[in-house]
Amino acid sequence: MKKIILFITTLLILSVPSIIYAQPLVLETTDVNHRFMLKLNYPSNSTQSSAGIQIKSGTFANESNAELACWSNTYTASPGYKGYAGVTNQLNGLILRASGATGEIKFLTGGGVIASNTRMLIDNTGNVGIGTSSPASKLQLETGDVYVKGLGSGVIIKSPNGSCYRLTVSNTGIVGSQSVTCPL
Repeated sequence: MKKIILFITTLLILSVPSIIYAQPLVLETTDVNHRFMLKLNYPSNSTQSSAGIQIKSGTFANESNAELACWSNTYTASPGYKGYAGVTNQLNGLILRASGATGEIKFLTGGGVIASNTRMLIDNTGNVGIGTSSPASKLQLETGDVYVKGLGSGVIIKSPNGSCYRLTVSNTGIVGSQSVTCPL
């Protein structure tokens, strides 16, 4: 273990000139059947600057690629990325997992690391809370409205006999329902 730490420390010290000149630092295996790659990217210019960590695993023919990236406040190459950070995967998607018995997943905005606001939470039973840290049902909104914009859209509710109905509202404010096929 000490040899690995010494190797990585030496590698990082030797790669400092690479970091300064915006060259990626890459740690990877050469075994085509058991590939692992960790690549650290650094900004190359001030208007397109982004930094990220790429992790690749699998064989060359069947590789999974994930990336943790952040884009500077001057980034202009992709609209909407400026000043953001992201997690991406080029195959099936992402798994967010809180594996503890009381684990929960929180979505925070505003404030700092300690004084941030929990905007949405998924608790250990699968309940989702928006504006609350202790949802009492599968979906709970603490305050606010649910807005359905699309014409012909509404809220679909399943009746005790298994039939589904879409609740809608007319131009005069009258609530109506119509039978629809239940979503899967």
